[in-house]
Amino acid sequence: AYRLLDKLIQTEDYSLTLFPDLDMDVHHALFAFVDSEHAGDKDDRLSFFGFNIFFMNVLICAVSKKGKTVCLSPSESELVALSECCRAQEA
Repeated sequence: AYRLLDKLIQTEDYSLTLFPDLDMDVHHALFAFVDSEHAGDKDDRLSFFGFNIFFMNVLICAVSKKGKTVCLSPSESELVALSECCRAQEA
């Protein structure tokens, strides 16, 4: 809970765009941004990951959660996060 409150305080000036960007060259573009924190939980060594999915520059999905398996490297953590993001796009 402390980490969440700290992040909210650090990003209090951030905002979301809630209207499509009609000046885009590709009007039906789908973008995803993925990140992970390898072994972020020091007790059980599980990683945290998150991703944001945008359609026409409008945020349609934002996820942040703790992984279910122990990853052996930061690269593996990133791949697991990317896999979860792709799985969310299928739904």
